[in-house]
Amino acid sequence: MQALVDRATLTDLAYKLAYAEDDRDFESFRALYTDKVHVDLSAHLGGEPAEITADRLTERAREVLCSFTYTQHSVANVLVEVDRDRAFLRANVSAYHHLTIEPGVEEYCLVRNRWNLRFVKSDGRWLIDRVIIVRDGPVQGNPDLYEIAASRSAAMTGGKS
Repeated sequence: MQALVDRATLTDLAYKLAYAEDDRDFESFRALYTDKVHVDLSAHLGGEPAEITADRLTERAREVLCSFTYTQHSVANVLVEVDRDRAFLRANVSAYHHLTIEPGVEEYCLVRNRWNLRFVKSDGRWLIDRVIIVRDGPVQGNPDLYEIAASRSAAMTGGKS
């Protein structure tokens, strides 16, 4: 019975992550993570995998997500494996990003990703301690939207990201 409860809980946490991103609910976003998180976006946005604090990850999410006019992360085909106090979750995610470029000019980018999340159970709660996002499908719309949004974010934060 506990295995079923854990699987349902972990699936809900993937949905909560998507809603926290789209709702710009960064308090809920932060609450999903351990204090240190291994983040690997190399197969999605490039760069190198790194271990960062959950607070820094939350700030990065705020900078990126708030630079878009609208986002929608749809999570599907969730697969969960539980091994005592560790769990692995894999899900397909369609990530829609919408941006007003200038008055009257709207752009979008739809990216298909696979989320690979590792959870650890701490004090009876499941928390994410590893995030690997892999772009595994075609991009629709304007693939430069991420760069445009990043430029806007850098301009708003004075270049700190």
